[in-house]
Amino acid sequence: EKTMRVILAVLLLFLIFVAPGSTTLTCEVRQAGCQTGYTTLFKLSNTTDAHVELRNESLYNVTVCCRETYGVNASLGAGCAGPYNRTILNISGSTNAHASLNNETAYNIALCINSTMNITFGYETSCAGYDTCIASISGNTNAHVGNCTDYSTLLCVQTRNMTINLTEGDGTTIATRGYQTQNLTITFYD
Repeated sequence: EKTMRVILAVLLLFLIFVAPGSTTLTCEVRQAGCQTGYTTLFKLSNTTDAHVELRNESLYNVTVCCRETYGVNASLGAGCAGPYNRTILNISGSTNAHASLNNETAYNIALCINSTMNITFGYETSCAGYDTCIASISGNTNAHVGNCTDYSTLLCVQTRNMTINLTEGDGTTIATRGYQTQNLTITFYD
């Protein structure tokens, strides 16, 4: 009974120190500027079948906005700087532009999302398993962009942060049964 209490106490402490950070990333395509707390990633000529422009251009008023909420201090931004950034689209110019997937080489202006936490990005037909959908794109290159219901290729993104702090007990025995050692195995899946 004492051995079981020790094992349960160690498991509880382990879960407290290993639990993943609470992460949420949400994005939306809006008719006018982003709400407070959201970051403008880029702008569109319309909510559907649209041309693209950089976020600092002023021709279009439809904005693609994202917000990141963590249980720890983090920040989300637009641009390709920083340790955690992903190119989500390449565009043909700074405004009135066509778009391409990030692995296409026809256009040389990269639209990126960045964070102080790890970012996973992908082109999918469903954003299940991701935090959110940023927008959708009509093709691989020479493409238009729209909201997440416009085209079948979705720009999906998630942020994940997990911190493991080992405080003590690395390699030590946590309980014994007679002369037999009890092993505690913890497995993480990504």
